[in-house]
Amino acid sequence: MPNEYQIRQLSLLKKIIQNYNQNKSLNNLISDIESLIDLLVGLDEAWEEKVRTLWFDLEIIYSMKHSTQSLVLTNEEISEINTILNNLSKLIDEKLTCQK
Repeated sequence: MPNEYQIRQLSLLKKIIQNYNQNKSLNNLISDIESLIDLLVGLDEAWEEKVRTLWFDLEIIYSMKHSTQSLVLTNEEISEINTILNNLSKLIDEKLTCQK
């Protein structure tokens, strides 16, 4: 069960994911998620591993885009990002509902 501090970090992580649709900065999103994951150490190792795997998938998409110097995401990449973010949101919701 998450403590009060972890609940605030989880809520912030959820907000960052939701705000991605407004600012569309994949680089900032990846950085923000990584920072918050690092703050959630000790919450649940299996859960953290799932979150880190999804974060890494975003990192791969960004790295591939960066290596090709293409600034525009393809429809497939957008779809993949949205799927990853939906899965991250579900994992966060699981933890937030544990606290009730």
